[in-house]
Amino acid sequence: MKSNSIQHKLIFYFILFSILILGIYILATASTRADINSLSKQKEILAEEKQKLEELVSGEKALLEQSDEIKVELTDLKKSFPTESKEEQFIKEIKKLLAKSKINLKKLAPEVSLVESKKYQSLSYSLELRGEYQKYLSFLAKLNNLDRLISINQILLKDDSELLLIEMLVTIYYKEDDKDV
Repeated sequence: MKSNSIQHKLIFYFILFSILILGIYILATASTRADINSLSKQKEILAEEKQKLEELVSGEKALLEQSDEIKVELTDLKKSFPTESKEEQFIKEIKKLLAKSKINLKKLAPEVSLVESKKYQSLSYSLELRGEYQKYLSFLAKLNNLDRLISINQILLKDDSELLLIEMLVTIYYKEDDKDV
């Protein structure tokens, strides 16, 4: 019987020892499980934050694309606004044509406009030029080819040694709301 009771005691101690080891294991791994749960929650939070950041980045890309489109539109708008007055544009254009035709400009002076209208404005200039006859004809042809209405109101040719001295009155017409002369 003693062996039976020893066996019972051994089984009892074995079960008790097993329960004790199981308790120690549970206590030891409880903090690890809590850490694992905490890490899982942090992983979920990080995944949500990542998704929000990706949405922000994609939104930023769209904003950058819109910004580029706006910059292009702004550049186009800037081009549509004249940077010079109509007078400055006209004078620059006349001087350019004279240079191409190799005619010397001796005088360029504004004159009183001949046309007074509510719909149209005009700019008139008195020009004194010096050059060869053929080059003067070239200048007149170029002046005639401009994309605007221009009238030559007066031409006076004078001999000046080998070259001609030309006095002329030129008027350019434009609508009040025109962007270009």
